[in-house]
Amino acid sequence: MKIVPVLVEGATMPDPRDLPEFIRPVAFLQAVELTHSRFDSDVERLFDAISGPRFRLSRTARLLAAGIALVLAGAVWWGVSLLTRAQPYRGDLGDVVLDRSNSLMWSKVPSGDTNWEGAGRSCQTNRLGGYADWRLPSNKELIVAHGLAAVWSQLALQGLRGLWTSSAEGDKHAWVVYGNGDTETLPKNDTEGLRAVCVRLYRDTEVVR
Repeated sequence: MKIVPVLVEGATMPDPRDLPEFIRPVAFLQAVELTHSRFDSDVERLFDAISGPRFRLSRTARLLAAGIALVLAGAVWWGVSLLTRAQPYRGDLGDVVLDRSNSLMWSKVPSGDTNWEGAGRSCQTNRLGGYADWRLPSNKELIVAHGLAAVWSQLALQGLRGLWTSSAEGDKHAWVVYGNGDTETLPKNDTEGLRAVCVRLYRDTEVVR
């Protein structure tokens, strides 16, 4: 089934991070904008995107089909808004560290020793607090977190060598951040003392005390 996002009234495509995981690929599709000033030509572009340029309808049929498309788009947007509405954190807030300046929520306790692939998998399968959008942080995000004493000091980093990041360097290496803030690339299959903390974007309404 072909999916063509339709933008109306100056709307823009959402940030994929704001969408549930199963619908994120939609954010990367080529959208068609419908405007008042170019309505006829915009509808033509929409039908070209759906059926190809050789398929043509009368103006009346185009208007009717466009109306149906707008109703369907409104229904889909309403559904997505319900899915993406911030839900209260359902876990123990003692299990997470909040970086309010960057709207990031960190898992307080790292994984066990693991290689790079295992680190990513441990975050993808993390369901802490009832959320499914945990991920492995980037090298930049971990370095920024190290510079925030209120965040870094609360992470349970005792006894580990370093933390994996999602930032890869070629096929065989990825960046690691150490407890002192230093960073370097290591083989992705290295496991000795290397662990993962997970991170996700959050809204303040999720963690109202």
